[in-house]
Amino acid sequence: YVDLDLSEPQETSHTGWTIKPRKEPLRIRKRDADMFGSDDLPIPPSCLITVFAVQAQDTEDHLSYAVSLKGVDSDAKKIYIDRFLEKETVSSNEFDAGHSAIKPDANPGINLTQAD
Repeated sequence: YVDLDLSEPQETSHTGWTIKPRKEPLRIRKRDADMFGSDDLPIPPSCLITVFAVQAQDTEDHLSYAVSLKGVDSDAKKIYIDRFLEKETVSSNEFDAGHSAIKPDANPGINLTQAD
């Protein structure tokens, strides 16, 4: 198996964001990862991770959360969950004047990027 470790210390702040696995252990089969891209497995293996942000002024606009990979035979030992928030000003009828509402970006998917 390839285990995905969400507990590693983060280099960037993720204030206002929650990242947690939908099941534990958080893992994919190593064979599926190795075979990704072949005719037998054209779709990448996946596992479910919940990612959401709270509506608060100190919530980070950008989440770049490192996920360490354990049991991988490649140079890539981390992938990143990248998400952005879009802030929009709301009217005083909906919220106190001068505050912003925070909503997730238009793409509900999680973008996983490989570490360099």
